[in-house]
Amino acid sequence: MDTSSIAPGAVWPKRLVESALPQDPSRTRVELYREYRFKTFRDAIAFMNEVAPGCDIAIHHPRWENVWRHVRVFLTTWDIGHRISDRDVQLAKYFDSAYQDFAGADPPG
Repeated sequence: MDTSSIAPGAVWPKRLVESALPQDPSRTRVELYREYRFKTFRDAIAFMNEVAPGCDIAIHHPRWENVWRHVRVFLTTWDIGHRISDRDVQLAKYFDSAYQDFAGADPPG
C-alpha cells in the first residue's frame, strides 16, 4: 500500500488486517484497522453517531464494532476487491480528526 498520502504524524494506518471474507472464505479482504477508546460506553456510542453522517456524505461506510468503551473500525473498499483505497485513507483521517476533538475520547498514554 502506498502511504505517501498520509500526513506525517497521522495515526492511520494503525494496522493493516487481512482476513477471509465471511461470505467466501477462499477470498481475503485487506482493511485499515484502528481502535478508539472512550471514557464511557455512552461516549463510544455518541462518537459513532457523530461520525456516521460523514460516512453517509462520503458514501463510504466502515465495518465497525463497539465493545464497552471501545470502537473498532475496519476500512476497506468493496468495489475494488476489498482492498485499501484513498477513500479509506480519507475516511480514516476524518475519524482521527473527530476523535481528537471529541470530549469523551480517552486516548492511551
